[in-house]
Amino acid sequence: MLKIAVHVRLEHMLQRLRCLQDAAATARPTRLLDHLWVGGAVEANSLHLLRHLGVTHVLNATDDLLLPDPDAAFRSLRCAVRDMEEEDIGRFFDSAAAFIDAARESGGAALVHCHEGKSRSVTLVLAYFMQAKEWTLKQALDFVSAARPQVSPNAGFMARLIRLEESLHGTKTVKLKKTKPEPRVCPVCSDKVGISLQSLSVHIRTKHSEVAADYEPLLRSCDSPK
Repeated sequence: MLKIAVHVRLEHMLQRLRCLQDAAATARPTRLLDHLWVGGAVEANSLHLLRHLGVTHVLNATDDLLLPDPDAAFRSLRCAVRDMEEEDIGRFFDSAAAFIDAARESGGAALVHCHEGKSRSVTLVLAYFMQAKEWTLKQALDFVSAARPQVSPNAGFMARLIRLEESLHGTKTVKLKKTKPEPRVCPVCSDKVGISLQSLSVHIRTKHSEVAADYEPLLRSCDSPK
């Protein structure tokens, strides 16, 4: 009986794994235009599905995911972007737009993807709409968000898109959400002590009174009104 129970449980596990594999294999990117799709790594790996959808060009907006195999007959372009706020994604706006337009002009379609299809790939797509269709950032963001609600460019990418909009249209239609300030770090114990200079001063004087004199210039600057 025990062997039978183990066998049944194993079959159930294998069946569940097959279901997960099938779901991954059939993940669909999001269609934005006849010649433009956006998605993540799973969608980018579904090569048979991409061919069925008419995708001929694959833009990889990561520095680590593999490009399609040359034998797969896709045109490919890597924009090696890290999903970090300090990354200058703007240096890829022109090349990404040209690649997407090349797909359109050839009668095909481009897939723009990153890991999750939320930040890097979406930023390049938003820039494309602003450049190619002369949309404002708000128009582009509303359009893409309606089709793919999970879109979420990081704050640094949004700041770069806002600068692009200002340079293209002389306007600013989206406000950058303020990010929470980074807490200050105590130079003595490396603890995070709050976001104000005063909190750093209080921490050093109460927790490290034995060395507070060594930090007197710093403490005076913390105490002085700004």
